[in-house]
Amino acid sequence: MKFTNFVFLVLFASMLAMSCKKDVSTRSRPPEILTKILGKWSVVNEEWSWTNAFTSQTQDSIYLGQPGDYYEFMANGNLFVREGLYHYTATYYYASPDSIQTNSPNAGDIFIISDLTEDSLSLVGSYPYPDGYTSHLVNLIR
Repeated sequence: MKFTNFVFLVLFASMLAMSCKKDVSTRSRPPEILTKILGKWSVVNEEWSWTNAFTSQTQDSIYLGQPGDYYEFMANGNLFVREGLYHYTATYYYASPDSIQTNSPNAGDIFIISDLTEDSLSLVGSYPYPDGYTSHLVNLIR
């Protein structure tokens, strides 16, 4: 009987420990960056460049921001994006003092914060895919 109680106690403790999920909003954020990045930013433009690893051919795409397009960084780690008819919700956290990691329906980009002032924010990301890599630049203003 004591052994059975011990087994159930261990199983309960294991299930309790495995069910805990860390909220991305609790990840540490540098306070000075956090206060600057929070809020709604208008999209100036987004640029993508796809490079094929086998042929070295590059394909570029530029999206020019339209009225109503935005990135909104929330204090709880949520990121809301609207570009034209395209809307999505993602999460973000600080991967390092000068970069953020986003988890979106498209990709989990790691963006380097290349420019951050009170009125402008530029994010630069690059990530591999099976046939090459993609570069991504986002320019935002308040």
